[in-house]
Amino acid sequence: DELNDGPKTTALALDRVGIVVETHQACRRPVVTSTGEIRISASMSPNMISSSIGKLRNEAFQNLSQEKEKQRQAKELVSMLKYEFGLIKVSKTRLSTVTSDQYLQSLANLLRINQETKQQIKESLTGNSLNIASRGVGCHLGDDGTIQIPYDYIV
Repeated sequence: DELNDGPKTTALALDRVGIVVETHQACRRPVVTSTGEIRISASMSPNMISSSIGKLRNEAFQNLSQEKEKQRQAKELVSMLKYEFGLIKVSKTRLSTVTSDQYLQSLANLLRINQETKQQIKESLTGNSLNIASRGVGCHLGDDGTIQIPYDYIV
């Protein structure tokens, strides 16, 4: 077959890279975020954008893969927390405030609480929603009725 004599290639059409366009002041050079997005400046030329994406693409995919794994782990821990404390919902503040690593650590810390303390806390949490918030905010009730605790909360 004449069409198949060349080198074998694999189409990457299903692989997507998130591109975030920032102002020149916010992003002076292209970078890959911990979540797998490539941040570029609005003042970059099309050639520079294309070149940057080509250079940063593999790192972005790697970071995205790691982020997806952290989300999978968090989902498992959330299920355990909901069961242990009778929670309706467990969530976190947006990614820019609470990272996936901080969220995972917070969930793990809550699951490590000794049984006596866990039982006392369960009485207050059962039937409620819990949100993991930024550091230093203190435990409080959110406007929507969600119990808010900082990610670095220690019982």
